[in-house]
Amino acid sequence: SGYGSNHEWISIDVGVGRVISRVEVRWGPSFAESYFVQGSADGQTWSTLGMALGTEGWVVTVLPRSAPVRWVRLACTANPGNNRGFAVYEVVVYGCQETLRLTSNGGNLFGRGAS
Repeated sequence: SGYGSNHEWISIDVGVGRVISRVEVRWGPSFAESYFVQGSADGQTWSTLGMALGTEGWVVTVLPRSAPVRWVRLACTANPGNNRGFAVYEVVVYGCQETLRLTSNGGNLFGRGAS
């Protein structure tokens, strides 16, 4: 989405449909004051799974049981007073059986599966 906007988002393809139980986000100093955790089967139509208030460091969002999703999106709704965008350092998506961890490396997120 647009850099410097208060409505930026990041989406994560978890590979196949999974029931997501928890999402952990490690924010930098440009964290989202609030954001929605959303899910999608096709990457086009999104439903809200949960909402969280951001802070610098780790934020854990426990989600109610939902239908399987292939895509997880963090939709940021507010920025704490700067116009530099949002700093997401790491995202961990927990499903029923597997965990997907994305780690920032110079502004890019790289993923790897873990059990």
